[in-house]
Amino acid sequence: MADARRAIRTVRSRAAEWHIQPDRIGILGFSAGGELAAFAAMTNDPGQKDAADPIEQQSSRPDFQGLIYPGTSGLFNATKGMPPLFIAAGYSDRPDISEGMATLYLKYKAAGVKAEMHIFANAGHGFGYKADAKPSAAARWPMRFTEWLTDSGLLKQ
Repeated sequence: MADARRAIRTVRSRAAEWHIQPDRIGILGFSAGGELAAFAAMTNDPGQKDAADPIEQQSSRPDFQGLIYPGTSGLFNATKGMPPLFIAAGYSDRPDISEGMATLYLKYKAAGVKAEMHIFANAGHGFGYKADAKPSAAARWPMRFTEWLTDSGLLKQ
């Protein structure tokens, strides 16, 4: 978690240098990395304005989160004000993922936090991102993610 928070703070601290918007910094993770992304969205802080380290002065809150087949979904919660959420998972994945992501979506809906979910009927765990993947709906999840970012005003094309 410390590394994830530090990464978000680092990117935010260098936003001007890297020509990115400091209020459009998100986190995306796959499997165990998806768990980390979810926890980063649930537990973060606004930074320490009086910290000697300028990176630690920055917020560790991601502005959006992408959870790609994360496990341990029973530990995830949703509260008002959390970053919007994109979910991608496979129907044939473990129940804590294939069913757990549907439950998580409903938690976000109940909390009034925007969420989009894609459960791919012909995918299991680990469909990942492969530029040369066999054409399938699951292989095109990056297109759905880009559309979601654009529709949410987080990405301008």
